[in-house]
Amino acid sequence: MILFITRIPPNANGHGGSQRAMHILKSLAKLDTVDLLLIHRTQDLDSVQDDLRQVEGVARTCHKVQLNSWEDPQTRWPFLTWRTGRIASLVAPYSIDAPRVATSELRRVAARLPVHDYDVVFAGRVTCAVVVDKMLAKGMLTARRKVLDLDDVMSRFKERELEVNGPTMGRLLRFLNRTDVKRLQEAERRALGEWDAVSVCTDEDVAALKVVDPEANLVRMSNVTDKAALSKTNSPSVRLLFVGSLRFQPNVHGLRLFLQEAWPLVRERVSDVTLDIVGMSPSLELRAEIEAAGARLHADVPSVEPFYRDTDIVIAPIDFGSGTRIKIVEAMAYGRAMVASTIGAEGLHIEPGVHALIADEMPDFADAVVRLARDPALRNSLATQPGELQQRFFSPQTIEDNIAAMVAPDRAADLDIAA
Repeated sequence: MILFITRIPPNANGHGGSQRAMHILKSLAKLDTVDLLLIHRTQDLDSVQDDLRQVEGVARTCHKVQLNSWEDPQTRWPFLTWRTGRIASLVAPYSIDAPRVATSELRRVAARLPVHDYDVVFAGRVTCAVVVDKMLAKGMLTARRKVLDLDDVMSRFKERELEVNGPTMGRLLRFLNRTDVKRLQEAERRALGEWDAVSVCTDEDVAALKVVDPEANLVRMSNVTDKAALSKTNSPSVRLLFVGSLRFQPNVHGLRLFLQEAWPLVRERVSDVTLDIVGMSPSLELRAEIEAAGARLHADVPSVEPFYRDTDIVIAPIDFGSGTRIKIVEAMAYGRAMVASTIGAEGLHIEPGVHALIADEMPDFADAVVRLARDPALRNSLATQPGELQQRFFSPQTIEDNIAAMVAPDRAADLDIAA
């Protein structure tokens, strides 16, 4: 039996993390019976709102548990300003993403499990690894093997976020965020040494973590998609598309930069161009910015497929983050041309000019979009080439093979995995 404990609800139609969790769940279910446990906070809206109906018939049991001791200070005390709440959350003697959970709440988690002895515990993200280790230490859970999917290396994500946003934070917040990064790095280091296998999205992350712990059993497990290529629709205009969760800071930051610095340049040089923005939970402020920029917002849609079908160019102007962007993997599968930043395309084996156009500064990003808008032949080439790349590296079979190797190591020799 397998226990899959995650902080992100598995959802085939959700954001990248939810899609990854669903592929992991389905892969685990092909190996053995799976019990699913979702831990969350009040502010984790996707977890609060998801009824887990999609996992019925895949997992034997599925439960959600809210951990109150994991809540951030602003949730507990809404009267705090953002700055005060942020400082309060960072002064704790542990990382926000590797929290201390009260023993009473661990008992509540254990009480939702149908059994307490598993062959394998599979944890999603370092937060769940911390919870599992505490339950194991207190005798609330036993397992013969424990496997962790870090997905992104969150400490690396936060380092990059600090590089971009640090100059506007002020000295105290910069210091506290650097401290949080160090504490998270320590939690990741412990997991590398104590868990039987650990997966991440990219070869770059595997190499970086090998430096931290050369003996760690690391596996590259890329984000994948099972989407099929879409036929093209005709339109007199050139249609751009941005897809991504609009409460995820790298998406919001990159989109704002594009709207402010690149989009006006594109509209000046391309007479008939449109921009559709598809994402979950945009703030009122972001909604106003999108409207003022003359773009079209589609919030909380049931499926992104119709928007990919009706677009010519997918944009990913991301300037910080880690892991890989599911929006680019989807664009590859659907057969759509892309313009992305270097970080947006990171870890995806993309060759600039062959699979996508790559640009980092917003004037250069605008130039790349204009180039594609004016050159239908190039758009068609960039829409066709990435399909083979997606099938080779980012198909569901790759994640199934990696999951099998991590959970059942006796099969690893028969699988072609990057480790």
